[in-house]
Amino acid sequence: MRSYRPMALRIAGIEPILVDVPLREPVHGVHGVTAVQRSVLVRVTSGDGIEGWGNVDPTPGYSAVSAAQIHATIRRLGPALAGADPFNLHRALAVMDREAPG
Repeated sequence: MRSYRPMALRIAGIEPILVDVPLREPVHGVHGVTAVQRSVLVRVTSGDGIEGWGNVDPTPGYSAVSAAQIHATIRRLGPALAGADPFNLHRALAVMDREAPG
């Protein structure tokens, strides 16, 4: 089976979407009670209208950054990755390291 990888595919936009996902039941942990998982959905689009989706689910008390901080960082990364080949992960990681060190 071959994978679909058009040579001209380029990132046209990256959109982070902050969402609150209610849990079925509150979770009791050492950092308190959590009834909602705050997450970031990430929509990546090409100029041809192809979409890819991802998500980041930081856990309060365990993750070093919050969902709001992740959302802001992804908004900052979007313009830096515009026009990039979405399959060139080394370049994408280099851009992310440059634009959002740490």
